[in-house]
Amino acid sequence: MRMQGWGPIIAAVITSSVVAALVAGFFGDRNERKKQLRDQRIALAGEFAGGAMAALASLRDYKPTTRVGHRNEKLHHDAKIREERGAKVKDAVDRLRPLRGRVWILFPGRSPAGTERPLTAADWAEHVVGRLRAVEDICNAFWTACGELAGDDNRDRANLEAEYQAKYDGLRRWTWLAVSSFTEAVAIRVEATDRVWATARWIPTAVRQRMLARR
Repeated sequence: MRMQGWGPIIAAVITSSVVAALVAGFFGDRNERKKQLRDQRIALAGEFAGGAMAALASLRDYKPTTRVGHRNEKLHHDAKIREERGAKVKDAVDRLRPLRGRVWILFPGRSPAGTERPLTAADWAEHVVGRLRAVEDICNAFWTACGELAGDDNRDRANLEAEYQAKYDGLRRWTWLAVSSFTEAVAIRVEATDRVWATARWIPTAVRQRMLARR
């Protein structure tokens, strides 16, 4: 007879344990998916930034000369080497295009129309590729113009070098800034996502505290 009074209590304990287990499993699964997305984002951002740096490095071997005896002097006299280095630069920039598409997927969101500068990781990825392509175009234009010079006209060559070196340096500097801004936008997005998830009201206080403690 006395056991009958314990029935509701035992049922309540069992029910609460089952609910607790279900809640723990639910949040465990969601937290694991969130961690996987976070890791994918960081890996992709590193791959994209690394590819951009590789493209910038390849541009050094294709950049306009500034004087006779410059590190790229041989490009003035060997069309095959010039073509090979131009192709290497193009390949390095082209490799970023599929990565840029993945950035759009893992970092959704674009800056509002009319914004003066990119604000999101996706926009900065677009900006990086565009800047690199602009630097590549400057280099191509320089070597094409040099190839059209008559004989060894050092005066005209010096004029071309002064003109294109200024353009190259300016665009290359802006490209570096774009890569830096891309990585910063990624860091802000990842941190913001972590913060929103860990402080959401629908997450039980105990779970929220454990999540924040692991950060």
